[in-house]
Amino acid sequence: MVMYALVYTDDSILAVPDKSKINTIIKDTGVAKLDITEEGELKDFLGVNIERVPDGSIHLIQPHLLINQILDDLRLNNDN
Repeated sequence: MVMYALVYTDDSILAVPDKSKINTIIKDTGVAKLDITEEGELKDFLGVNIERVPDGSIHLIQPHLLINQILDDLRLNNDN
């Protein structure tokens, strides 16, 4: 009996303290014949601005998903 498994992920985040470990994970994924692409910095992930502030907290902001823009896109921004 042959069993197959399929794994698909559209968006993922790899976060480790040392960038070289991410490079190793990406390399190992390629060796396993899985496709992976590096799309940039975490701060740019899915249009989310990620910022660590001096008090140690992390702010997540999605400026492209502001409610006014959504209303404009759907043409729901007036009284009609």
